[in-house]
Amino acid sequence: MVRNGTIYRVRLLGVDTPETYIKNKPDEYIMSNGKPITNITYLKIWGKKATTYAKHMLDNKTVMVVFDGKSQKKGRYGRYLAYIYVDNINFNEELIKNGYARVYISNFELKNKFLEEERKAKDNKIGLWNWSNS
Repeated sequence: MVRNGTIYRVRLLGVDTPETYIKNKPDEYIMSNGKPITNITYLKIWGKKATTYAKHMLDNKTVMVVFDGKSQKKGRYGRYLAYIYVDNINFNEELIKNGYARVYISNFELKNKFLEEERKAKDNKIGLWNWSNS
């Protein structure tokens, strides 16, 4: 909500966290070894952890909404597609760095940077990428 009371719906550009209310698709969460995370309960737990993290980082905070030069301004569901900055930190990127999200592939300026952060999180088994199917 902005100061005048207007509420805008924003989708975090370039990131996708596991679902909490609908069934997750394991083929969307591929480990660094090329294998998918097949445990649906595990993915749902990490979706809830991502929600908790987002609330902790963003509730009652002043944020800056930044649009991308390559991406559309609005997505197919009418939400604004943007980066959210809190305390000059790109929150979208933090979700990926901390293993709460995967990169949602689309056309945006920070895609290569986000993919590199995702690779590091996977290689270091950070967050949801700490799953083992053994």
